[in-house]
Amino acid sequence: MGITNQAPDKSRITSLYFDDLTSLQRWFDKGFMDLKDFSNVPKEKYSSYSKFKKDDTLIIPNLTFRKTEVTACHDFKGGYQSGHDLCPNGQYGMEYCVPYSLRYPEVIDKFIYFSHHCVTIPPAPWTNYLHRHSIPVLGTLIFEHYSHSGELFKKNTKGEFQYVCFLVELCRIFHFEGWLINFEAGFGDNWHQVMPFLKTLTTRVECEIYGGTVMWYDSFITFANKPIHQNEVNIFNYDAYRNSSQFMTNYMWNSHNVSNSLRNVGALGMHSRVALGIDVWGRSMQVCRGGFESHVAVYYAKKFGTNAVLFAPGWTYENFGQDRFYEKDDEFWGNIKNTLLSNSCPESQLSSWYVSDTKKTRYFTTFFSTGSGSFFNLNGRRISNNNWVQLGLSTPLPINSSSYLNFKDSFVGGSCLEVSLSPMENGMLHLFKFEQFVDDHQRSFDTKMRVKFSYKSLGILPIVKLVIKCFVVRRGKRSKTILKVDDVSLVLPLIHDDCQTKQGFTRWASVDQLFPLPSLESKFSEEYYVEGAHLEWIVNDNDNRDEWMMVPEKTEDLDCKLLIGSLCLEIGASDQVNKIQVTRNGSEVSWQDEENSFMWLKLQDGNLDSILFVPMTEIEDKPPTILECGRNGDLKFILKG
Repeated sequence: MGITNQAPDKSRITSLYFDDLTSLQRWFDKGFMDLKDFSNVPKEKYSSYSKFKKDDTLIIPNLTFRKTEVTACHDFKGGYQSGHDLCPNGQYGMEYCVPYSLRYPEVIDKFIYFSHHCVTIPPAPWTNYLHRHSIPVLGTLIFEHYSHSGELFKKNTKGEFQYVCFLVELCRIFHFEGWLINFEAGFGDNWHQVMPFLKTLTTRVECEIYGGTVMWYDSFITFANKPIHQNEVNIFNYDAYRNSSQFMTNYMWNSHNVSNSLRNVGALGMHSRVALGIDVWGRSMQVCRGGFESHVAVYYAKKFGTNAVLFAPGWTYENFGQDRFYEKDDEFWGNIKNTLLSNSCPESQLSSWYVSDTKKTRYFTTFFSTGSGSFFNLNGRRISNNNWVQLGLSTPLPINSSSYLNFKDSFVGGSCLEVSLSPMENGMLHLFKFEQFVDDHQRSFDTKMRVKFSYKSLGILPIVKLVIKCFVVRRGKRSKTILKVDDVSLVLPLIHDDCQTKQGFTRWASVDQLFPLPSLESKFSEEYYVEGAHLEWIVNDNDNRDEWMMVPEKTEDLDCKLLIGSLCLEIGASDQVNKIQVTRNGSEVSWQDEENSFMWLKLQDGNLDSILFVPMTEIEDKPPTILECGRNGDLKFILKG
């Protein structure tokens, strides 16, 4: 479709969905995208994020040892909730600021945004957040409760299914990876069109969308022309299994049903194409009661070598409320993690990097943000004292970081990490594991690593260092072994005095260092290997100190609190600073988007107005100030109000 700008209306910008096929048809027929549409386009693409991969060679699957894939199917209070994910630009000034979020992304392999609207497009904040963790996101196509005519199977002038074209185009425009198909209704005389429609949709999504997937929910039976849940793959629904990317069973399965599926599709089919539906609310479950017992059903999936779909894991929020959400969510996902532990893949613990399309520069960006807060800081300065929610600002956290989160201070956003450092003993804290291989064939002579790190000390720091482990490595051409030939790790000392003002107050300090990397020898297939980031601290071992010292009754009185506000890494050639062009169109302003842009902050009178992930916004009575925050942590003005 042709895309042009359209002046926005004054209604609040909300997430985009369609209650019926007619409204979807009208949306395409209008032929342009307005501000609401553009605001729902996520900035982060699944294809832009890279995790470690061993190699690209074909590996014969080991059917006796394979990670059980876990898909989270959202369905939180019906979807698109105010105070959570209703508004793509975030919400501000609410009574509370604890939204539902997926707090254990390392456990999840796919995410389905589910609602009971006919065509559900995943909200941009969720897509931005999950793509940073290399998690593909699916929308939902659902028909419920009443029979439908053949509108879904309408053909265009080229003889193609019109709504297949629309659904694929929605994936492309709004940067998500496919669809869950949930047909719980009949289709009159057009029942025979369901499987050709599904096959065409699956083929096109898999071929045209990076990471494309179409998942079928065990409901509609072709010959009966109505939903009859089978809880297994059998002769009645095998056509849906065959014509979709993955098949999700209904929730009322037992071990007999799983054995039948295994017999009907084989071990390889169970590994790659089948997932057991698990209703966390426990409705009609046979092997457990859901809730904190959901891991029992996951154990069955693991035992039979198949996968699992956790339906409505937001139960931990809905059932216990926001005040107990973190506590109960930790318990729920802790059970799931422990069940998967023995065959979990270590790659799930790795953090993704953003890889630019043009320069192939890589970025890792985190502000240790949960996507919400009771205040908002910018470079340590308070610009809002109101509650806010913008899940798109959720950035990577260290694994098992919940005990380190601090919600009273931040460098950017409303949270940071807090680490206790004892002067009595040495210590180390692993922040992130990367295992990123970077082969810079285009510009190997001037590749640089840039590290930007912000911190604050509460108390006198021991000798603390931030270490970015980096090596030059060579790959064996036949054995594919990795040999480290040069240690080019970056060690940054954190200095207590940098956190103190002349007046004796504590402030945020930043370390910003550009480090040239050695040239690579292409004849030896050399690459850079960024292993991870950690903190280490040592006790100051002074030979002249007393042989004994008085230890206070409470040893925590000696502890220093180290707050960590941001970590931004960049590997590649340095970016050229370009002047940003700003365009005004009535009550709307837009500017250029760049790969290095992470987000934009809209300020009114120096206070936070909204957090943007699209280069476009409304202008109200007074011109706003727009600040760009880069993936490397840099700030620059787009527009000065």
